[in-house]
Amino acid sequence: MSRLSRFALHFRPFYMTTPADVLPQAIAELKTPPLYYRRPPLWTHFAWVVAIGAIGSAINMSDLTWEHWKQFVEDEASIEARKVDPNREQTGKWELRPWYQRAGLCGLQLGGFTMLAVVVVLMKYRTVKRIDIFRHGATFDTGGQPLLLTQCAHHTSPIYGYMRPLRQCTLSATGATEDTLYLTLAGDRADRKINLGKGALINGKELSPAEARAAILAEWDEGKLKGVARAIKEETNMGAWKSGPVKQQQEQRRKALEKEA
Repeated sequence: MSRLSRFALHFRPFYMTTPADVLPQAIAELKTPPLYYRRPPLWTHFAWVVAIGAIGSAINMSDLTWEHWKQFVEDEASIEARKVDPNREQTGKWELRPWYQRAGLCGLQLGGFTMLAVVVVLMKYRTVKRIDIFRHGATFDTGGQPLLLTQCAHHTSPIYGYMRPLRQCTLSATGATEDTLYLTLAGDRADRKINLGKGALINGKELSPAEARAAILAEWDEGKLKGVARAIKEETNMGAWKSGPVKQQQEQRRKALEKEA
């Protein structure tokens, strides 16, 4: 593995402080379908290329701006002559614009392209491609507690991922969309995105977003729930209600819990 590949693998955005793990061989070679899997979007494969290209473009554009952004300055003689004859052609020379104008534009270019690079890389690290839960009796020793395996788009090798106690991980959802869950691993300061849309497989099968979300929450017994995810779990345990006072209570509960997320 090259130095660049190792850097990309172990790089951690400033708010995602949890380090990657080398997974047990039994997990790395596991052939059974995981609880959740979705092939990462194509753009994630080129995230670092886009980021490096954005930084390079920012540097080049800033250099051009600083060295070559000029304005036409008319000679004093030309100004006086044009007072007498307004149709007289202007004469003068091109000079660099004031330093504060060039510095301001350079700052905008560097800031904008750097922000683009950061967003692209962070989205790659936030995109979850696989999650699985291992309990006592798995093909390896779990230490007596349920473990959550998470692999994101930047984990290109099956031997790397995050193994965390399920009790220390949080699953959350919002009421805005039912095709997304958010996962916060133990040690993280921000969430990671679980896309339940087209292409998402639950135990090897493609389900509707609502069914996929319910299936994951059904396995999340020991883990923490936040926001609408908690309400959905409660509704699943109580049964599906389409109308009536119970349904109204469920809707009120959702709205109250959504404010927590």
